Amino acid sequence: MQRQTDRIFADYVIPGLAASDPSTSYSSAVPTCGDDVFCTRVYRIDRDYAAFADASYDITTRLTLSGGIRGFIANNSASGFSGTSGKVGSCIAPANGGFGPCTLFNRTADQKGEVHRVNLSWKIDGTHMVYATYSTGYRPGGINRISYVDPYKPDTLTNYEIGAKTSWFNHKLTLNVAIYDEEWSKPQFQETTPLTTGTLSTYNVGSARVRGAESDFSLNLGQLTFSGSGAYTDGKLTSDVCKIALSGNPDCTLGNVAVKGDALPIQPKFKGNLTLRYKFDVGKAKAYVQGVVNHQSGVRSALVDNDAAAFGPISGFSTVDFSLGAQLASWKWEFYVQNAFDQRGILSLNSVCIPSACSAYGRAYPTKPQQFGIKLGEKF
Repeated sequence: MQRQTDRIFADYVIPGLAASDPSTSYSSAVPTCGDDVFCTRVYRIDRDYAAFADASYDITTRLTLSGGIRGFIANNSASGFSGTSGKVGSCIAPANGGFGPCTLFNRTADQKGEVHRVNLSWKIDGTHMVYATYSTGYRPGGINRISYVDPYKPDTLTNYEIGAKTSWFNHKLTLNVAIYDEEWSKPQFQETTPLTTGTLSTYNVGSARVRGAESDFSLNLGQLTFSGSGAYTDGKLTSDVCKIALSGNPDCTLGNVAVKGDALPIQPKFKGNLTLRYKFDVGKAKAYVQGVVNHQSGVRSALVDNDAAAFGPISGFSTVDFSLGAQLASWKWEFYVQNAFDQRGILSLNSVCIPSACSAYGRAYPTKPQQFGIKLGEKF
């Protein structure tokens, strides 16, 4: 059982607004929120109850069937205010304990269900194993802060995966591989609700699927170790995404904002790294030098077609890290350089208001810049 509470504050301030003449201002200040032109005061409670069980059965000495199930109940509530001063007239009750100007909404969302997993693994021998897994996943729905926008529903995931974990050449080479197919039902995503001065609400978009493969390896050649990992991910919508009506809820009769076959945003099709590490002795110290190359491909910037076109695609990038270190008795130190060539790769883009108006001033979230450092530690 788990109970979480959260008091959510957000203040969009225009200095001096509360003292200004409302007849000459774009908007008056939100009562009790100082100079806020837009104020959020929301009290949220999440209550979760769950029980689970796992079991395994050895069909033979090398073949094992295992599984698990988890049942849950989620009760969520949210109340408070989020909006401009013009929303105060739509409040349904006074503020709860003086938290905010008034209560604009007071809603609950109750859900229950189960997720499960089944795995069959075959130990071919002491160094090779293959497996197949079927599993499901669940993310609770919730409540939107705009009173007339419907609560969003849970989204669920069904995963099919096969893979192998292997060791070769007297454990000099370790190689693991997996391929998977994930069927995603009612994915949750955020979109600006019409006529709300840019307020985001969470909606369910139909369905999507993600297919991919991933692998990692490590080759130990004595003093030299070569290792790496990589993943190929192909995520696409499998249904159209309906437009949001002026009522604040999806209406498919108005057309679509994204269509079946569009790539899911922010997820690179390829992401991987390679590491080369050389170990050597310096007197009694155990030293090493290491280099790492990281790369990810370009991504779609947003789910909605117009937003993705406004921001444009996000390019792929590569970074390189170096480190030099040693250990002597219980002491160890490391000198490192992260992002040695200061590549400013972009991970995602967003804007302070709706992309159609603010995409030219989009905010980019980059990788860490070039960074130097020294680590010193003692094991005791």
